[in-house]
Amino acid sequence: MRTAGWEVEYIDLDLTGEQSKADIKVVRADGLWLLARVDHLGRASVERFKRDCFLGQTPNTEGRRPPSPQVNDQFLGRSHYEGARSMLRGLTAYIADNALSPIPLAQVHAGWVAIRGTPLHLEASRS
Repeated sequence: MRTAGWEVEYIDLDLTGEQSKADIKVVRADGLWLLARVDHLGRASVERFKRDCFLGQTPNTEGRRPPSPQVNDQFLGRSHYEGARSMLRGLTAYIADNALSPIPLAQVHAGWVAIRGTPLHLEASRS
């Protein structure tokens, strides 16, 4: 996925409860980032954000202060999916479609090999 300009920041899986949960955060160097989530009710979604970093001051700053690093995350949208497997397919397609350099979808699929089995267990635990 690094070839496409994307990096997995973290994968948080909780398979211990009655209903499994998952959070996956994927970031791109230009500030675009994705949060893929399966919550405790089995609802699956991918949220898209754009992060802007700049030097400035918070709106509530009074007086003369030196500029400090500021972060502004802008919500771009959310896609809902039927389950974890469908969500992972949607996330993979989005990463391939929005790569910084062209990359085949099969190559992005190969990047998920390490966790590909987990969403199947997440979806199966719903029944």
